[in-house]
Amino acid sequence: MEFIGCVNDEPAVEGGEKYFSDGFYTWKSKNDKNVYGEPKIMQAHSAREILHKCGFGDDIYKSKRRWPSVFIINLKTPVPGWLGSAGKTHINLGPYANNIAGVVSWLAYKIPTCHGMGFAIDTFSVGWDRDEDQNATEYLRRFLRKRRAAIEANPYLMITDRITQSGVWYRIRPKMV
Repeated sequence: MEFIGCVNDEPAVEGGEKYFSDGFYTWKSKNDKNVYGEPKIMQAHSAREILHKCGFGDDIYKSKRRWPSVFIINLKTPVPGWLGSAGKTHINLGPYANNIAGVVSWLAYKIPTCHGMGFAIDTFSVGWDRDEDQNATEYLRRFLRKRRAAIEANPYLMITDRITQSGVWYRIRPKMV
């Protein structure tokens, strides 16, 4: 994930990430529920931490990660409340924190995950140059085509080698692994 932060259309030299750190952000989680079944209130201290909690983290299960993305936050404010005004490195985010957290988390949850894309637990493919046949749908289609040809060649298989939907899964699973 690449992060670019701007205030009033002016990005900082170092990418603007410092503009959106040192804040207190709260938002309602889309995925996590509390004991009463209501959306869990999430908290973070930077925009990058919001993204991390919304699925852009270093989780070992790569299929749960969200697609690589570029986030550009451009805070438009009439008079920025700069702290340490000479360097313009920090801004008082108090009035904007809830809006920033709501929008960033909403966008982050919209980014699809890599679930079903054929990525294993080890690493992402560099440059997304993975084999296009490396997903569950292609394995299933290939198996069903072969099975249909076998049934057409020998209809007696429908009696001697009956399979259910779960049986199909258990037959293609070793190839997928």
